[in-house]
Parts: sequence; C-alpha cells; structure tokens
Amino acid sequence: MELRQLRYFVAVAEELHFRRAAEQLHISQPPLSEQINQLEDELGTRLLERNRRREVRLTAAGAAFLEEARKILLDVSEAAEVVHRATRGEIGTLRVSLAPAMAYGVVPMILRQLRTSLPMVSLQLSELVTPLQEKALHDRRLDVGFCYGRLQSDRLVAECIHRERLVLAVPDDHPMASQERISLLQPEGEQFITIPRTISPGLYDSIFQTCYKAGLSPKVAQETNQFQTAIGLVCVGMGVALVPESMVALKREGVNYLRIDDDTPVIETLMVRIQDEPYPAMIRLMDLARQNADSSGSSPGPDF
Repeated sequence: MELRQLRYFVAVAEELHFRRAAEQLHISQPPLSEQINQLEDELGTRLLERNRRREVRLTAAGAAFLEEARKILLDVSEAAEVVHRATRGEIGTLRVSLAPAMAYGVVPMILRQLRTSLPMVSLQLSELVTPLQEKALHDRRLDVGFCYGRLQSDRLVAECIHRERLVLAVPDDHPMASQERISLLQPEGEQFITIPRTISPGLYDSIFQTCYKAGLSPKVAQETNQFQTAIGLVCVGMGVALVPESMVALKREGVNYLRIDDDTPVIETLMVRIQDEPYPAMIRLMDLARQNADSSGSSPGPDF
C-alpha cells in the first residue's frame, strides 16, 4: 500500500467521480482507476461501487477505510511539517548555560528574544562557572555556554558577542561616592570584594591585570560567587567592587557606581560551543546573539 494510493482513493471518495478526481490530482483517469483497483485487490474488498453512468458510491468498507486513510495522510503531513520546522530551527531543545555573574545584561535579553521568537524550542537553562561550562561542552551535556573572558580549551569555538566596561561600586557614604569619575589609582588601600578566580578565570584576570597595569594592587577582603552578593556587601560597608556596568540595572539602594577615567577595564561576553557543526536551533540562537552584538557593540557606559 502506497501513500499515493491513499491520496487517490480519498480524492475519488470525496468527489464520488473518477474524472473530477483525476482532474484534481492532475493525472489522467486510467492510471487513477488502475491504482484504486490495485488498492482494492491488496485489501481484498471493494471500496467503491461504480455503475455504467460513471456514478460512484462508497461501500461500507470504503467508508470505514476513508476515515483511516484521512488520518494517515494527516499524520504524514504533520510529520513532514515537524521535519521542516526542525530544519528551520523552530523546534528542538537547547541546553544553555550562563556564568553566575550574568543575571543582568545582554545574555538574558538574548534568551528572552529566543523564547518570544521560537516558543516551541525547549530551553534548558543552567548556571555554571566557566570551567564547568567547558567540561559540560566537551561532554556534550551542553550546547551553548555564555561566559566572560578567555577559555582554556582549544576544542571550543568562542565568539565575542558583547564588550562591557567595569565600574567601581562604593557605599553611598564613601568619600568617593560624590564623584562621577575616578582614577583607578584612587581606590588604593580599599578593601575589595571580588569573585574567585575559580568562577571565571578570564574575568578575574581581566580585572586584576588592568589594576596592576594602572599601578593598583587590590586588597581582597571578601570573595563571592555572585556580583549581586558583592554589591550587597558593598552596601553594608564591607568594601568596594569592580563590577560589569550591566549591574547598574540592579539599582541597589546604598550603592553608587563610579566611572573609571583610566584605561577602563573592558570584559568580553563570549558565546561558546563545541567545534561540531551547529544544529538549526543552535544557529537561530547564535544569530540572535550576533544581532544583539551588532546593535549594541561596546557598551557606552552606565547612565547614572
């Protein structure tokens, strides 16, 4: 039994006329009749009754078979549409991880756009530090990772989608709090709150290398895995913190954010994947990330 025979039978059963069915199918009548006869022979029963006036009616078996044939053709059509949508990246599963420091900024915006534009894509989100993202990508437990700074593995493809300056977060009663801009040397002697290097080696190195280059040797008073927590500690007077300018959106009372006049530290947000050819849903996510990179470029600095 062939799908072609089912389509031919449904056309005749709906038209109840061989010539009209043949015209609808854009074939001549003899091969249509031949296919219907072959179908009936295979099933071992008559599906259609014909008379000399070329009138057609369904037998009881034909009426029952018509419902089943319609279901089969509909299932085949839906299966084909699923394949086409998967090819276009409109359905599927994406396993995506964010660095713990990325609760604000460009990456959540990209993921919101993905949910809006591709609602049938199942997005499985996790929060992993950069070394664990790399391992999960190598183990193929992750499709795309977003992290800061550099990578340690040459088996991964990394693409910069955003560049962001760092700002200094200080308590609002700090002597520097009234300044809009500061030199990177001004916090010399301050107690710094940072994320540990194990969380994001690239980001950690970027911050400290820039400080050392400017002549500042940060004294680390506290380490925390989240920039949100670092800002909370700044608020209660535990120290100061260099944080991505996207954290200004947190709008935490008791904290001021200061621009840095020197060679302002700039950190890169990377989109990372394994070197294999990406599948369609991954390509759609990557395209969204690139569009945001093209439209935003390097961030111009917070609006205080």
